[in-house]
Amino acid sequence: MRRLLWILLLIGLAGCAQTLSESRKAEIRSLAIISAVGDDVRLIRLLGSGGEQKYERLPWNFDRIASHAAAESVRAHAPGISIVPVAYDSNALADRIHKHESFRSFAEPARIEPALRQLIQGKPIDTVILIARSETTDGGFFYVEGVGVMTERTILPRAPVTPFAALAVFVIDAQSLQVLLKKSLTFRGDTYNVTPVIQLEKPGGPAPFEPGFKLPMTEEQKDFLRPKLQELVYVAIRELMQRSGF
Repeated sequence: MRRLLWILLLIGLAGCAQTLSESRKAEIRSLAIISAVGDDVRLIRLLGSGGEQKYERLPWNFDRIASHAAAESVRAHAPGISIVPVAYDSNALADRIHKHESFRSFAEPARIEPALRQLIQGKPIDTVILIARSETTDGGFFYVEGVGVMTERTILPRAPVTPFAALAVFVIDAQSLQVLLKKSLTFRGDTYNVTPVIQLEKPGGPAPFEPGFKLPMTEEQKDFLRPKLQELVYVAIRELMQRSGF
């Protein structure tokens, strides 16, 4: 990517401005990496003082990429910590961890505590790295979350499209499932002018996943945007892991 604009957003816990302490990090012997971003690709269309969004579930492997990026960071910066593999359904966890409230949704690790306990039970794991969608306001008036593209209402034949990734990393104690640290940020990629203009077929605000809904993008547009979104996920997680002390 030629240019990457990024915004670091201090969201959530008061400890966001800190990294995991060296003493606490030294206690970690093994960890599991669990990614619950999900395969939802969002299309957000900004409309003056508000906006609308819909999303389609596409097999673009965001969780595999996020887990790989986190593991790379651990191996590079904390080689003494072993990574214990666990098997899980990323989309199922993503659907459960993100609480929908009014015009936004946000990740609450407590919502998947039973699933986390089951995943790590009997395994030599003392810490969990949990990756999820984050949410922030864009321009102070509209919530942006997860992975997707923003566009604008226009009467022109071409419209600006900006890929984004709003993600969060939670560092969790495997015994108590207490959140030790949370980091959230939003990365934006380059803005591109695309044709035909991407318009929402069903207007409306943020809504739960609608089975069968298809984003009004051509296959060529999807092929163009997919690697850009995948790269944003990778870069965002590497940055989040570094800011978490890994």
